[in-house]
Amino acid sequence: MNTKHLIFIAIVCLFVTLLKYELGESDQLSQMPLIIKEMNSNFIPNDFFVEANETFGPRFYYSKFMAAGSFVFSIQGWFFLLSFVCCFLSAYFTYRTAQYFFKNETASLLSVIFLVALPTPTLAESTFTTYEGILTPSALVFPFLLAAFYYFFEKKWIVLPLVLTGIASLFQVLYGLTTSLLILWAYFGSSFKYGRNAYPIGRALLGILVLILFASANLLPYFMTTVSEKMTTEEFVRIVAYFRNPHHYAASEFPLISWVLSLFFFGASGLALYFFYKKETNETAQSKHFYLQIILVTLAILGAFVGGYLFVEVIPTRIWTTAQTFRYVILLKWFSCIILAGWLVKQKWDLLSTIHPIALFFATLTAFFNIKNNRTGNSKSFAIKYSTPILLITTVILLVIVAIEEDILVLTGLFLIFAFLLYSQNISIFKKNQPQIITIGMLIVTLGLAITPLISQRFLPNKLDNLLAKVYPKYDFAYRYDAELTELANFITTKTPEDAIFITPPDLPQIRFAANRAIVIDFKSFPYQDEYMLNWRERMRFCYGETDLLGFEAQKDLAEKFKFVSYKHLQAIQRKYGATYAILDTREVVDKNTIFENVIFENDLYRVIEIIPTSVN
Repeated sequence: MNTKHLIFIAIVCLFVTLLKYELGESDQLSQMPLIIKEMNSNFIPNDFFVEANETFGPRFYYSKFMAAGSFVFSIQGWFFLLSFVCCFLSAYFTYRTAQYFFKNETASLLSVIFLVALPTPTLAESTFTTYEGILTPSALVFPFLLAAFYYFFEKKWIVLPLVLTGIASLFQVLYGLTTSLLILWAYFGSSFKYGRNAYPIGRALLGILVLILFASANLLPYFMTTVSEKMTTEEFVRIVAYFRNPHHYAASEFPLISWVLSLFFFGASGLALYFFYKKETNETAQSKHFYLQIILVTLAILGAFVGGYLFVEVIPTRIWTTAQTFRYVILLKWFSCIILAGWLVKQKWDLLSTIHPIALFFATLTAFFNIKNNRTGNSKSFAIKYSTPILLITTVILLVIVAIEEDILVLTGLFLIFAFLLYSQNISIFKKNQPQIITIGMLIVTLGLAITPLISQRFLPNKLDNLLAKVYPKYDFAYRYDAELTELANFITTKTPEDAIFITPPDLPQIRFAANRAIVIDFKSFPYQDEYMLNWRERMRFCYGETDLLGFEAQKDLAEKFKFVSYKHLQAIQRKYGATYAILDTREVVDKNTIFENVIFENDLYRVIEIIPTSVN
């Protein structure tokens, strides 16, 4: 691999890691307390969620691994370091896979840009870009999965890929084990098609043994300590797939726009794959193998999607629900990044088309029919000649009509595509050493982004600081950048007993690690152990009431209802779950004659109330 390309990729990955970096947000809200607990056994000993995860669960190995690194580098240092390393390794194996596929440096570099910056449909609440920016178990294992596919595709190895996916299964069991099955499926399909000399069955059997060893490290303790007879299949599916996670599990609940955009996005990559399969597979046997394997894996994932609908919503089963098959849309996105990068480079297509899936689809479709109707390869054909004005107008219209919430990420995609065009000299500005100049320029921009949070609040006007706050990295816990929440956390830490238990709105899990205090329950922090899962659902129902909504819409509804909580109900929570304090919004409608007397803290957003125990006759 060219060293200068490696440096450019590293700088791009550092830039992407820094952009909007936050610690202690999103899925980290439920993971952070478990990591702190591993580092300090005395941490909130009476917290329901933390107690639940002291038994074996899917976060078991991840928490221990993250705690071990945090002891050495600190939580802040370890999370940031791993965020960059995972991004870089994911980019590296994407580059290597694309290089094996296309034998083209430009296409390989573009596939990296697509990995970290290409807007994609958020089907099943998958990430807006293929690589997930925030460090979670899924992001941690992503490089292992891509490395496994790379060594399988290029080397035709099976044991090492299954070792890599086995390691991944320790930190994200579903990704690791199911990716192992996908690779085995492609290996046996290739062996059937091209013979056992190219794909020996003995190696596959050894790989299966490796898979069994890693699977046993997760599945044996899972069935021994996590599964309970008290949990029926019906209740499991109702809680996991509908009430808590319909955005991941229930296909009928996915927004229609995500299905439409997925149709266009994967339609574009499907056309590109068809073109390459028809045009390239006659050149080498090697390319035939690769295309067959891509097709086999894709068909297996699509089959899993069908099963994920039928056996979750039509005929509910626990095993299909547990598999959460729609999460494998991320692998289809990765394949698409590589295929589309090669397509666009080969057709010299305007990269502006990548800003929106619909524009991308029509650009690909136009080029596809242009190729079929113009076998001479005329570079001045209509599709190529007028690509820039057509796609510029199309993209602007789509950005206006179809609102994109992740506007910063779209602008990032535009910036990185432009940087790629300059680096690859598709656009020439400098007569000499343009790649080196662009690399230095990217480094300067990246370093500027890195120091922005250190100078923004001190030296820049408030309006400019507020604008930069949308993109600059937050190296410390994100709550520290929220003045009201920080003030609340500081008060709780210094003015309440360490064994205090708080009842909070269902969307405030930060109290666990911001104030080092236990809370009764929250929506985000979901235990996957059966008995604790049932307990979690009962706590949600008792503390916040019932709702007909699902997922995070249910969380919003319950949070709204909690604004009208009565002091009498807070006392009932105190009796049942031991809550000694309540955190309410200052705008909550409450019985002021009763509650106001017990307020011990208040700022613009939060109010802390001491719950005075009362006896029940």
